[in-house]
Amino acid sequence: MNILKKIPFYGRILLLFPVLVADSKIKGLKDRCRELEKDRLSFLEQIVSEVEEPFKDQAGEYLRGIADRLDPIFYRRWKGAVTRYYIKPHFENIFVEGTENLSQREDEILVIVSRHFSLDDFMIQGTTLYNNNIEPPVFSAGANLLGTVLRDVLKGWGAASIERDKKRDRLYLEMVKLYFTHALASGRNAVIYPEEGRSRNGKMRPLKSGLLNSVIDAFSVSSNKRYKIIPAAVSYERIREDSVMIRTGTSGKRKGIIRRALDLYDLHKYLGAECGNAYVRFGEPFYLNDLAVAEKDGRALLPILRKELQERLKKAVKIPISAMIAYSKREGIDFRTVVRTLDGKADIDHPLLRIRPGYIQSQYLKKPYVKRMLKDERLINFYANLVEDVL
Repeated sequence: MNILKKIPFYGRILLLFPVLVADSKIKGLKDRCRELEKDRLSFLEQIVSEVEEPFKDQAGEYLRGIADRLDPIFYRRWKGAVTRYYIKPHFENIFVEGTENLSQREDEILVIVSRHFSLDDFMIQGTTLYNNNIEPPVFSAGANLLGTVLRDVLKGWGAASIERDKKRDRLYLEMVKLYFTHALASGRNAVIYPEEGRSRNGKMRPLKSGLLNSVIDAFSVSSNKRYKIIPAAVSYERIREDSVMIRTGTSGKRKGIIRRALDLYDLHKYLGAECGNAYVRFGEPFYLNDLAVAEKDGRALLPILRKELQERLKKAVKIPISAMIAYSKREGIDFRTVVRTLDGKADIDHPLLRIRPGYIQSQYLKKPYVKRMLKDERLINFYANLVEDVL
């Protein structure tokens, strides 16, 4: 044990890797993983062969960068490490609701459409799905997240990367769309974030059409499958990277020669943050097939799907008590009034909140992350917007 104590933290994780043995749940996925890998490679080759000659090399490079490398064995091994070292030390509790909505029949494809508040969404939702015996889905993930030392880890978890600074590159956008269309049409589940980026002011961003079009296109070529759309969200009493988002502004981009130094500082703060409770919710599902009242090519489905999701995603968010305190502070109104105003309009379920709101407020005001929030007007604004978004 004395020798182990001298080994750095990450070194200990690597030493434990050979000891982690796949259980029966993962063994059942090995053949599926090989099939997916073979299918993925043949798909990439097929797409590249159909691209006009001047763009073949570029299209192939784009697809290789976008494609995930799902490995269920790797997924199983890292799931335990992520839970133990990355999630549990920083969250008091993680409450999960709506797992009954994740039930899946053989002819169904799950498309989990989620709000996006934090980089933690990917990890928390991924481990929750695994714990509920859902086959690892393909995730949409920003290349900024995958551009770190976690790149290979997250790719092995099923993360397909999207470089948002290439949003004007039509070839790149077409490759992203085709990749997700293929993944869904071939039978894979998916988790997508249609806001295409984290909310940087607490409010819901407009839903973009890119990945929603991929869902519709997949449906149009495999309408024998039922596409089960599940609105979802992970709500946080403290979003781990909140100070980064309010400092970088709505664009999410930093400028200047100290960018890398700030990135390292933010990584240090991010990994050491105390975040209170997190609330994972999978809302009431609906079927894309039931919305398909227009042409089968799906073009007319997009506005219908977007409108349906807009309302359901707002309901999927659980309003944390820290956000209610921020709204009370910003608007200069009593906390009890905030509770009464939200009651019936949003989910504020808490055992004592309706009975003893004053007591709950006093307990939360003692928490370090709430004290920190109340010292910064920008953070108060950020969290108060979560409440304003549902009123």
